[in-house]
Amino acid sequence: LFALTAPLITTSDGKKMGKSEGGAIWLNKDKLSEYDYWQFWRNTSDADVVRFLKLFTELPLERIGELEELSGADINRAKII
Repeated sequence: LFALTAPLITTSDGKKMGKSEGGAIWLNKDKLSEYDYWQFWRNTSDADVVRFLKLFTELPLERIGELEELSGADINRAKII
């Protein structure tokens, strides 16, 4: 018998991510439109961008490090990757 566990993913304000919190992210377009999927990531808090890029993308850490240097309105460039 084998099992895999992972820590709970939370946002920078301490709220957990997941369907029980509402706004679940589905990869099935019957459950979530492409627009809503895009908007979820686009509306992510600036404080979560770098951590979520590390968790949910395959970008090289060097590239994420470059994006981590962005601030203010420039952080929006990291959100559209």
